[in-house]
Amino acid sequence: MDKGHLKQFTNKTQNLIFISFLFVAGISISLIIGLGYYTNISFIAILALVVAVVTVTSLLLSIKLNSITTKPLSLVANAIYHLEPNNNLTTPPNLKQINFGRELTTNLVRQIYDLASAKTSSIAPNKQTEPILDLIKMPIVGIDSGGVVMLANSQATHLSNSGESIIGKKFSEVFNLDESDNKVTEWLKQTASSHVIDNKSWSRVGLTGKNSGDYQYYDLSASYSQHSASGTDTLLCFFDQSDKYSKDDDSFSFIALAVHELRTPLTVLRGYSEVLEKETANNENISSYVKKMRASVDSLAFFVSNILNVARFDKQVLKLTLSETVWPELLEKVVAETKIRAEVYDKKINIEIADNLPTVGADPITITEVLVNLIDNAIKYSTKTDSAIDISARLNEEGMIETTVKDYGEGIPESVMPHIFEKFSRNHRNKVRIAGTGLGLYICKAIVSAHDGTISARSTDGKGSELSFTLHPYSAVASQNTSDQSIIRTGHGWIKNHTLNRN
Repeated sequence: MDKGHLKQFTNKTQNLIFISFLFVAGISISLIIGLGYYTNISFIAILALVVAVVTVTSLLLSIKLNSITTKPLSLVANAIYHLEPNNNLTTPPNLKQINFGRELTTNLVRQIYDLASAKTSSIAPNKQTEPILDLIKMPIVGIDSGGVVMLANSQATHLSNSGESIIGKKFSEVFNLDESDNKVTEWLKQTASSHVIDNKSWSRVGLTGKNSGDYQYYDLSASYSQHSASGTDTLLCFFDQSDKYSKDDDSFSFIALAVHELRTPLTVLRGYSEVLEKETANNENISSYVKKMRASVDSLAFFVSNILNVARFDKQVLKLTLSETVWPELLEKVVAETKIRAEVYDKKINIEIADNLPTVGADPITITEVLVNLIDNAIKYSTKTDSAIDISARLNEEGMIETTVKDYGEGIPESVMPHIFEKFSRNHRNKVRIAGTGLGLYICKAIVSAHDGTISARSTDGKGSELSFTLHPYSAVASQNTSDQSIIRTGHGWIKNHTLNRN
């Protein structure tokens, strides 16, 4: 244990006691001076009143000081109780709930768990546990704080498709996880910095064989214990659920195939609506009906595009062709294309673009769908009295081009906010009244993340929403590739194949 933490805790405790003493003394002196100067109360009465106030104040301060200074001790005791055999009632200590003495408490709890681990690890853990783990018919992997595989059973070795032992190799190098919305790696990093022990599970984690290319689905469970004496901080268990999730994929693939067949008649309908729009431009009544028909066709086309992109994304066959794109031009083009739909709903789109924006490295087709989805959401969820939709683009502090779509409509409830980028996520309050599939923001996040950008939402319930996403300048994207070869991005576990075009 670091003695500096103990000394720091002692000094803080002494300071608290000293400050409390000064506080009580200050109250006493203030009462004596105030009552003696402004009242005619006798000195004996004043003294009695001061004694009473000091007694009550001291009692309250003592209770508070006792609560603050003994909380770290109770967490240390809780850690010891948690390690007792057959103790299923005591939960592990949550060190985030204290500020006073956190360093000392964290240090002590870590040593308690390390000593407990050392007691049960008197022989080489790998040699002892591997034969037992091989009897378990599911992949089990143990990794250290650096993400290196410390133990693995035969099922895990087979799952990695490495053809040899994976002990001593990086977990991320031998297991190709699709972490689109599961964030396994992110959890491992965050847990190591903020927890002593923790548990987590994920559903529908995709895993691609390194050599075979086979794609399987697993439910994944993780158990973390910081600074384990065995060297294995995290234990991961894979539960094969391929049969269960493949049926869902087959159903969705059938829907995607059926939706794909709608594209041809939709294209024809859109062509006819454009012709009718020109022919009826001088007839205001008929022209308004044609505009509504055109807006409905466009809306259905966006729906079809979302369904197909979700299917491609889930199957990992959605590809991007990154090219140098003049962002203001693309933004204004998309706004012009969605103008008719906005007019049908009596909405006005305002656009504000900062000067001297650099070109972006983007796939024009898919990034257009992101913009259309965000604008379409703003149109749908704006109330009748709030007609403005504001779109802005600027260069943020990180050197990324940040685009924001803001409406002044219903807003998003706080309970819904954590789930808005999940597949089929809808606000239960308006899912009947407002048409939608819950796929728009899901595919937006997929496409933006594939561009190595970020997407975020801010909202006040009843006052509107603001959705922003970022893209890299073209110069940053081009610097990754100097020979017109494919850019392979594996971060975030999203889309893997990006072709860079230089115009």
